[in-house]
Amino acid sequence: MRDRDSVMRGGVKPLWLRLVGVLAALAMLLTGMVATATADAADNASGDVTLDFNGGNYPDSTSKVIKGRLDTDGWAPDLSMWNTSLDLGPSDNVDYPGMKGALFYGWNTDADGTGDWYIFTRTDDGYRADKAPTLANGKLKYPQSGKLYAQYDTGVDGEFAPSQSTVRHDEVKNLTFTLNGKGRSRGEVYVRACMDKHDDEIWTEDCISEEAFHYDQLLYAGDDGAASEPFALGRDSKHQDELNKLFDAAFANPKVKYLNVYWRRHNASPLPEAPYASLGSIEIDHGVAPAPDVTAPVFAGVSDVTVDQGVVFDPLAGVSARDDRDGDVTSAVTVSPSVVDTSRPGETTLTYTVKDKAGNTATVSRVVRVKTVAPDADRDLTGDTRDDGLIGLGVVAPGTKVTLQLPAGYAGRTGDVYVYSDLTVLAVGATVSDDGTLGVALPAGLPAGVHRIVFKPYDASLPLVWDSFEVRAAQGKPVPSTPGKTDATAGKKPAAKQPLPDTGSDVALVGVAVLVLAAVAGIVLAVRRRG
Repeated sequence: MRDRDSVMRGGVKPLWLRLVGVLAALAMLLTGMVATATADAADNASGDVTLDFNGGNYPDSTSKVIKGRLDTDGWAPDLSMWNTSLDLGPSDNVDYPGMKGALFYGWNTDADGTGDWYIFTRTDDGYRADKAPTLANGKLKYPQSGKLYAQYDTGVDGEFAPSQSTVRHDEVKNLTFTLNGKGRSRGEVYVRACMDKHDDEIWTEDCISEEAFHYDQLLYAGDDGAASEPFALGRDSKHQDELNKLFDAAFANPKVKYLNVYWRRHNASPLPEAPYASLGSIEIDHGVAPAPDVTAPVFAGVSDVTVDQGVVFDPLAGVSARDDRDGDVTSAVTVSPSVVDTSRPGETTLTYTVKDKAGNTATVSRVVRVKTVAPDADRDLTGDTRDDGLIGLGVVAPGTKVTLQLPAGYAGRTGDVYVYSDLTVLAVGATVSDDGTLGVALPAGLPAGVHRIVFKPYDASLPLVWDSFEVRAAQGKPVPSTPGKTDATAGKKPAAKQPLPDTGSDVALVGVAVLVLAAVAGIVLAVRRRG
């Protein structure tokens, strides 16, 4: 057998050395995989976007790329590359096949313009993203395919659709309109305050200002009759302060009747050389805005109510609400909970809520009490509902606790227990045990004579059951009952006597003996080891 040195010299490597080699090989493999993954991640994180001119005849249009960086914070495009050699903002004219001189106005993630828009506008300092999807942190969203398609103006003949045809001064800030386009285009919006409606001419003598206010928000018309994005007429202008002054003057002048809205195709020549299309007019209402509505609606027909057990109760029946501005608002009333369980006695609190158009809310509560309903002796206690085994006793003393034996199917059910002739409630909401028994105590003052005892379940699918028993005038000691017949504790055999528990003294003696024997054995073992 060779020693350890001969094994090392002879070429038969030990197991540990071979394991080291395997681990080293795995480390090299993993390092290569990580390096490759890192390289791939670096490529994916470059954030470059390819520009597809989508049929447009632009010089050298096959090799244009927006350089950029992509990370968890979003897309950071490098727009510094856009200069005179690559002007790709929406102000550039290009040749579109079949449409000489069509207007280029932006980029889209889909060739047909149905995806996300990326509009880059030229400024004095370069380009900015005038319209582009953003992430929650406000950073630009990277085009998922890494590609953007050029979009071109195909003209538009749209239908002007304002959010309201007449507007008061206090409403103009919320006024919007859409343009239901029949082509695909984008443009700039202008507004004037005038005495008459106009078609195309923007410069007229019957307007209170020679200025037509230009909006920074651009209007995008849709394809094939699709509505444009809602345009806010009362805000987002490049000249918001001046626009507010125009609205103030317009509503203060009773001769001004309309706000005329015009549209100029983006990329067209600046004012006043280019033609302007009239989109439409919105009538001015010079009436004084009503005082703010701060009064909540008022409820009627909401009060505490008591209903009989088992009767269907509609929480909204008889409830109404009225508002001083909106009139009847009953249809807006909600209630929680919406259903009241009347199968058993108890109380349920209902909360009613109603809100008017101004947002004023009224809330009110009511209590619905469900009361138990005793059986009718003549109508309900018939031969069909009698159960001779319910109590099973001929004679019972007053005050005796009896055990009712319910039929199969009543186990676990809840109900009320009554005794007749004079109606007396013995138990409310009593639950039958799993073995079908239910213990109740008879009244101590129960008079002599024949009486009936009744169990009425809350489950409407189960009928009530009853049985009769007799109380005699002179009763001595109460008759002992047996399980299922009388008192639940009667008739049971006395518990068998149990042997007294061990005191523990015997255990202690045995334990001491074991300890002594162990000590002796230890001494003997020690002596033998020394010998």
